[in-house]
Amino acid sequence: MAAETADFSAEGLEQQVRALAEQGGGKLIDYAQPIRVALTGTTASPPIFPVLVLLGREAVLARLDGALGAR
Repeated sequence: MAAETADFSAEGLEQQVRALAEQGGGKLIDYAQPIRVALTGTTASPPIFPVLVLLGREAVLARLDGALGAR
């Protein structure tokens, strides 16, 4: 998602996650909450899509890779 997108805005990222959720038959929260935990280490944070933008593409990808590797 984040690695391939040219639109790394909060709105663009939210649209992409919503599309993934729809394709997977889930809800936005099913995707956003694990992303939130991977990036912030907690289930409570400011809105996740602006957090993605503030952290920046490289930090987001590094944290998501780290979380996926920790499985």
